[in-house]
Amino acid sequence: MTNATPTQIACNAIRAMFFDRRHYNGVVPVKDLEIVKNGNQWHRAYTKKAVHQAIKELDKEGYINLDEKKENWLWGGDMHEMLFGEELNGKS
Repeated sequence: MTNATPTQIACNAIRAMFFDRRHYNGVVPVKDLEIVKNGNQWHRAYTKKAVHQAIKELDKEGYINLDEKKENWLWGGDMHEMLFGEELNGKS
């Protein structure tokens, strides 16, 4: 069994943020993800490099996508509605 890398651990933390049904429910405002990207608390917990790489990987692999207005990050792209039960344009 191999240990998770710091980037994988940061990816899991960001994923958990998106799946927090009470606060985000699959839709994270751009400003909130910027806080993650630039926040000292996240950097202390996962390292700055791991956080930046995690966001890049999640975006590149299609797990997160900007909405049409470029105001929110959505988890799941085409699968968003199935995962969270709301239309892609249904939440601003």
